[in-house]
Amino acid sequence: MSRIRSSGTAGRGAPHWWMQRLSALVLAPVVLWLVLSLATIATLDHATVTTWIASPTNAMLLAALVLVVCFHMALGLQVIIEDYVHVPRAAAMGILAVRAGSGLVAVVSIGAVLKIAMGAD
Repeated sequence: MSRIRSSGTAGRGAPHWWMQRLSALVLAPVVLWLVLSLATIATLDHATVTTWIASPTNAMLLAALVLVVCFHMALGLQVIIEDYVHVPRAAAMGILAVRAGSGLVAVVSIGAVLKIAMGAD
């Protein structure tokens, strides 16, 4: 019985599961804000949306949204890789690629939001 208890993954996935739920909980109101906020804009042309992003509150919430979406995406893709990639080295490389890609998307996206918010062309 002791050999069976120590051979599984019991307990290792709980923090990951909680982080997925927490990030989803954070995403719900921020996505609702985004949808409602964009719905109040008369036209969604480039100049209007750029002005909207340039607002400090909107820029901060948009950057937070990007950060949490990328984190949530990385968590979900990691679960998919762990469930369906059965070669340990390939799974590890896949998870590493997902984390690097998610981080890159977050950095580039937040950089774009900051560039617009600061008025740089």
